[in-house]
Amino acid sequence: MATTTEHRFDADTAVVAQGGGIYTAVCSSDWGVPMGGPNGGYFAAILARAVLAEVDDAERRPRSLSVQFLRRPAYDVELRIAVTIERVGRTMSNVTVRAEQEGKLLALGMAIAALDQTVALDYTTPAPVLPSPDDVPTLPVHPQMPPIASRYLCKPCLGPAMFSGGDEALTGGWIRLVDPRPFDALAAVAYLDAWLPAPFTMVSSPLIAPTLDYTVHLRAALPVEELDPAAFLMLRMRSTTSASGMFEEDCEIWSPDGVLLAQSRQLALLAPLRGQAATPASADPAPSAS
Repeated sequence: MATTTEHRFDADTAVVAQGGGIYTAVCSSDWGVPMGGPNGGYFAAILARAVLAEVDDAERRPRSLSVQFLRRPAYDVELRIAVTIERVGRTMSNVTVRAEQEGKLLALGMAIAALDQTVALDYTTPAPVLPSPDDVPTLPVHPQMPPIASRYLCKPCLGPAMFSGGDEALTGGWIRLVDPRPFDALAAVAYLDAWLPAPFTMVSSPLIAPTLDYTVHLRAALPVEELDPAAFLMLRMRSTTSASGMFEEDCEIWSPDGVLLAQSRQLALLAPLRGQAATPASADPAPSAS
């Protein structure tokens, strides 16, 4: 099994305890997105790692993390992360987290860590029907793509193609980190924001879509012991509404055999790249993603 010194993801999300609920970390530019700054899911995974370190109870598994992003972190500059255990109940802990950099507030979050609860009713949303990952080509990485594109292997096979002027904001397929690693709660936080945004299927040129609010729900006991670290996972991402320059997006991740592992919802901005207008859906599709 990977350790914090063996896998790039763990090294790049590492936190250092300073005592009193304070942790330090740095963001790596290897997880950068267009227009500068790290990917929101990657940044949230750093916060989640600090939360788990402060809870320090393997029986109280992470169930929910909600983060509001105020500013982009700078790369390779120390983050100060303050974690507060607000309440420890019989089965549940409620936690708050805040991240600052050079005195400026970057993010505010809340988390729940809880024991397994008594089952009153089980139901779930079914996984999408996808072709085998062996039959789906991996999305090629081009030099003009942001650094984060080199951190994941993505096999799109659900919804319209990116920048194709499609008729729905739906996308997905198979995904995993380039270097195999067990899929745990920290990986879930990152994976759920790793795919290109769903509205990109409806336009013909790249947009910017910085996340404002990001909520992750962990729906399975993670890591799944029998799940091969090298296995591709199923991902579906969709949006129903874009208005006033913002859109909502829901994402789900399943194991290869259809077990729902984690889900998220985010609110994000949707705007043209600086100096250009958004290309309408009726226009010719762009030749490649950025």
